[in-house]
Amino acid sequence: MNTCRDYRQSIALLASGDLDPIASREVEGHLSRCPSCRGYFEELRGLCAAHETAARHLPAAAAPPALYRSVSRRIRRAGESTDTGWIRVLRARALGVAGAAALTAVCALVFLRAPERPLSMSGVPWREDSSTGLAGFSSARRLARLASTSSTEELDALLAVEGARSFAPTPAYLLGQSRRMSEVSDARSGE
Repeated sequence: MNTCRDYRQSIALLASGDLDPIASREVEGHLSRCPSCRGYFEELRGLCAAHETAARHLPAAAAPPALYRSVSRRIRRAGESTDTGWIRVLRARALGVAGAAALTAVCALVFLRAPERPLSMSGVPWREDSSTGLAGFSSARRLARLASTSSTEELDALLAVEGARSFAPTPAYLLGQSRRMSEVSDARSGE
């Protein structure tokens, strides 16, 4: 059996008219048996009636236009969104797959294309340029020839000729030469 303390919240809801009919019957049954709770109910009902009377005499307050726009926008968005959860998930996955495919295509274009040869420098006028900072290389034509070499041997030869002085061979060139010499000596010893 419920105590008076257990009925306090239900009594307040009944006094304000917010209690559902089934619970109202139970609370009204308790009020018919308990004079203390009946007095509490009468007090709250008088207070609620005073609030309703005061509320009727208050001037109507208009909502700010920004609130109206915000609520209208949310209602429109809620009405437009007919996507179910699955459609959103599938759409997000499709975007991810499309992004991965685009990235793969870009990587394929960059890494799998044929290597380009440097542009011809024949249209570049022959002029001296002391700002290059390269010892012995002062023309754009010479720099282009240097950049277009395809092997370390050609680079070493070009450096020796164009630089007007002897340069030490590169380590790659020396390694290649030592391999060739060992192959030749192996071939001779096998004869």
